Amino acid sequence: SPIDEAKLRRHFDAWKNFLVDHLFHEEKVIVPVVWKLGKTAPDRARVVYDRVMVPSDHRNAEDMAFFLGFHAKYLAKFGTSHSAPDSALVAARDYVTGIKATSSQEQWQRWMPVLQENIPSDMWTQIVAARDIDSPAPQVAHYKYMAIMSHAHEGFRAGVRSLIDLKGDVSGFTVAWKETQRALHFHAIQEDLDVFPLFDVD
Repeated sequence: SPIDEAKLRRHFDAWKNFLVDHLFHEEKVIVPVVWKLGKTAPDRARVVYDRVMVPSDHRNAEDMAFFLGFHAKYLAKFGTSHSAPDSALVAARDYVTGIKATSSQEQWQRWMPVLQENIPSDMWTQIVAARDIDSPAPQVAHYKYMAIMSHAHEGFRAGVRSLIDLKGDVSGFTVAWKETQRALHFHAIQEDLDVFPLFDVD
């Protein structure tokens, strides 16, 4: 049967508004307590590594890699919700650096190719030139550790922008929609099992 585009648009708009509102509400609640995760930036980075990156990866390494690639892809295309002229490059660079800063050498060997695959080659070259991306990963450095948390939401907002841009392209929209739902599903499990318990602090 033919697609009722008006009905589909209403449902999509409702979903989009709910997701964007939820992301902003979550950030408003979580950001003030992030600093309770540790006294110093390296302390907080260690918590993110031990309590988020490791269990998420162990639970489903394939989906973890997909999740990281999803955000790299859309951050590199749209940047963050901040409208800086070089927003896409800065967002992708900070996200990649954040992943490297909170991953083991073994993880970085697996994840770097995934990130590179999802970022345009010219942008990747600039990231490598600006940051020492090709070298072995440090043992949980603190630099840009927050990027992997804040940019996860920014990646979803960028993904929504991609879906909006695909209006009229049914096949392209279908692929992007499935990717977004897969990433959201992984993120929901990650938050419930790994992220939210972090904030059960005094």
